[in-house]
Amino acid sequence: ILWLAAGDTPNPGPTFATTEARCLARIEYLPHIAKRYSRVTTRPQTQDELADFMLVQWQHDRRVEGFRPWNALVEGRLAGVVQTHAYELMLEMIRCGGCIGLLPTYMARFDRGVVALPGLFAEPMQLHAWLAVNADSQNTPEIKALADLIQQTFNERHEWFQP
Repeated sequence: ILWLAAGDTPNPGPTFATTEARCLARIEYLPHIAKRYSRVTTRPQTQDELADFMLVQWQHDRRVEGFRPWNALVEGRLAGVVQTHAYELMLEMIRCGGCIGLLPTYMARFDRGVVALPGLFAEPMQLHAWLAVNADSQNTPEIKALADLIQQTFNERHEWFQP
């Protein structure tokens, strides 16, 4: 099983018996905006400057402790926030709708149409990716192969997770 958790421990993790959890990566998150809707000179440099922009939030992120700075900003706004249940819709609103939303920092490497907005929050926003295998199936060749493939994929893309 692969999951994301805030902090340096794999909790909360699966409630069933697993092998020891392995931390695959620390994933940093920053607000992002579409390049086509922002020039370098007009990109927000402070949280106060975000008042001029529409924000979009995936509703699942409201419960993520590691996103506390972003969540506090969103909750403090009386208007100019779109809440969505669909991650894909949030991503499209950032790419095509001129909104600012929270994404993993590697997204700018993957999607050249978005740009991260560093420096808006003093406190880092991050999650850790963890991997463990169900204890009952840990010796199954297919399960071992899949866990190794996941580990290898994270290893090959380690530069994505560097701050």
